[in-house]
Amino acid sequence: MLGILTVTASCSSAPKAPDEVFDTRNKAADYLKLADSLLREGQYDNAEKYYREAMDADSSVDWLPGTAIAHHSIGRLRLLEGDFSGAQKEFAEAADYARLAGQAQDASLAASLAAAGLGEVAFREGDKKAALAHFQDAVSLAGADERALAVALHDRASAEFSTGDAKAATADLDRATAMNLKLKRWSELGSNYYLRSIFAEKNGDLADALTLAGEALTNDRKAENTYGIVGDLARLAVLSRAVGKPDDAYWYWRRSFDAALGGNLPTETLKAIDGILTALDAAGRSAEATDWESMKSKLEKIAGGSK
Repeated sequence: MLGILTVTASCSSAPKAPDEVFDTRNKAADYLKLADSLLREGQYDNAEKYYREAMDADSSVDWLPGTAIAHHSIGRLRLLEGDFSGAQKEFAEAADYARLAGQAQDASLAASLAAAGLGEVAFREGDKKAALAHFQDAVSLAGADERALAVALHDRASAEFSTGDAKAATADLDRATAMNLKLKRWSELGSNYYLRSIFAEKNGDLADALTLAGEALTNDRKAENTYGIVGDLARLAVLSRAVGKPDDAYWYWRRSFDAALGGNLPTETLKAIDGILTALDAAGRSAEATDWESMKSKLEKIAGGSK
């Protein structure tokens, strides 16, 4: 919901000159970049604040593609929070505004991202058929926009693999990876390699899965994507244990904990502690269990008190 004070403050009885319109749209784009950065750092509240600032700015000059993309961005945030209903609502709003935008610049990008978002909600809720249909739409809507197409192909690959079409999934993921490498979209490339690691693990190639997870970490580091880094390190920990490297598993969990704690990601911090506790015995560090259990208890109390 838009804040009344914000809307009132941004209104003017005089029409905007063309250069003022682009100033406003540029300001909205800057807000989006800042919000994306905050989201990668796990600062959800601050990220949402600036996504809404971007939405207000674009709405003030009736820039429909920008409004659509802001709704999509908030939908992504809702997904990270586990709020599927909230994400569904934001992605549906994004789709509506993208449709209203018609053939405007970035309208195809907005429409494709909205469809991909709706697909991700369906996928996470277990409706793989509906998810694949949304992802097919996202690929079609992306057209020649490689930013949107790379996202749509990545998502479609995940759905295809889960329904048993490994050949199509691999082809889509290869295309998405090549596009993101060309565009130097490091965070998205990190996601590509993370999914490639999952494919390799499912195919029984743990060594390749471990290497690909390391590539995911390399790219998320380039993007300074804290959330991605935490997940990559956790995956490396699990895979290291599976290939018989207990000391590596411990240290990957430890680094995942450090990154999650430093990034103020409470759920991921507690997950990392649980991982550490499972790794201690094999790494010859069973004496540390009491300290980690104590830390976990303290963090749980803090998390409970902040609700």
